Amino acid sequence: MSIEVPKFFMKDLRPESSRPIEEIEKGHSDLLERARRELEMITPSLKDLVARIENEKPDSVLFLDKGARILAAPIRKYLHDHMGSNTPKVQRYNDDLLKNTFLRNESIDSVVAEDFAPLAGKKVFYVDETFSSGKGAIALDKATGQAGVDMKYFALTQAQPDPRESAMLKTGKFHGLSLEEYTKELEHIQNNPSFTIYPNDISNLFTKDAATLSVVDPDGKTKSRYELVSGDEAENLYDYSPKRGELPHARNWDKPPAGMSWQEFDGKVREMNMRTVRTLTHMIYEALNQPEDGEKFAIENSPLREAYRLLNARTPLELSNLYTAEDQKLMASREWDYKNPELAVNKIKEILETTDANNLSPDEQDWRREILWFWYHHAISCASWRYKDKSAAQSYTTKALEYQSENHPNKITQLFDFLVNDKVGEAERWAGAIEEEPEKTTAAELLDEYKKGDFFR
Repeated sequence: MSIEVPKFFMKDLRPESSRPIEEIEKGHSDLLERARRELEMITPSLKDLVARIENEKPDSVLFLDKGARILAAPIRKYLHDHMGSNTPKVQRYNDDLLKNTFLRNESIDSVVAEDFAPLAGKKVFYVDETFSSGKGAIALDKATGQAGVDMKYFALTQAQPDPRESAMLKTGKFHGLSLEEYTKELEHIQNNPSFTIYPNDISNLFTKDAATLSVVDPDGKTKSRYELVSGDEAENLYDYSPKRGELPHARNWDKPPAGMSWQEFDGKVREMNMRTVRTLTHMIYEALNQPEDGEKFAIENSPLREAYRLLNARTPLELSNLYTAEDQKLMASREWDYKNPELAVNKIKEILETTDANNLSPDEQDWRREILWFWYHHAISCASWRYKDKSAAQSYTTKALEYQSENHPNKITQLFDFLVNDKVGEAERWAGAIEEEPEKTTAAELLDEYKKGDFFR
């Protein structure tokens, strides 16, 4: 008998069952730590790239999907801060069709006509995360030359070619190209001043793994190969295509993780993905704004120095990132508890809240506010379900809304406020207006729980 797969079900790249939430959370933490290390290595290259953009003023900057896509939003924000109305158009471009057609040694005329001819005569910067065999750079060189695009190419790291491609060369061929043709093209771009390959020896830059959190439709059929990078941070976070996610193969859909429904699991993973991508975006933006040596943020002069020491943070943004990682770890293990004074999140909250914001730098004020909002947002849940304390939940929603910044992407805090104060009509209208996932599903589930009487029970 065939089993109907629920409509919310999302196919996974992995063929079998889902990983535990704790394992996924650890993967996110590991990715953030790796990003921190690798950003230190590539920051000089990123700064050189944005300086070149500011000085040379290209018409467009295209980030090649998917490995470089997460760089697009923070670099666009940085450029807008520095160039204002002169900011070039920033887009992502999926070059898979061009690359694959070229490597089969087939005509690229149709791809050039559709993707590159509209850019004829324009100055365009292409940004890649890694240069290895050079196949993508060679294909771009061919396409832009054929279309008359004034192009420059930048790769943030360099790595050895894939072993499988190295093995191809021993056969006298590289994909569909002859060894002679490939070698000639490779030498051409390596000696071409329009190609900048930064000397950062990282074989698999963190941005490539981050692409699994922030992706275009993986089959490439439902979206244009070009994607404009918006000024709205929320639009740059995560594509909720039903073709991507952490759920298992269809034959295992009826075996959800212990203690969770698939909807709960899916919502939790999406929430983690959103927060990790947002954190990575802020980390990249901060790296671009990092002062030169000798001008770095002076922790010892800050009224929040004890908070920095507690989490071994070096900047206000890093304090927020490390706080978030600690918070998510406690939420995943169900140890988050505002009554436990030994938890790092509670110690940080006390330090931040007892410090006069007027004595902080503007950057510290912003991140202090974000951390305190996040603490109170989770305190609402703790009061509602761990302690069944309606009065505390009402107090925490008030404080969370005080700290939540204007145009903050989170819509659930306001919904909590309506529900814990029994404003059902307002809650229904607010939830009905939420269009983005996972908050749309989360809002519906919270409303359902409230109507069933499961709040404070």
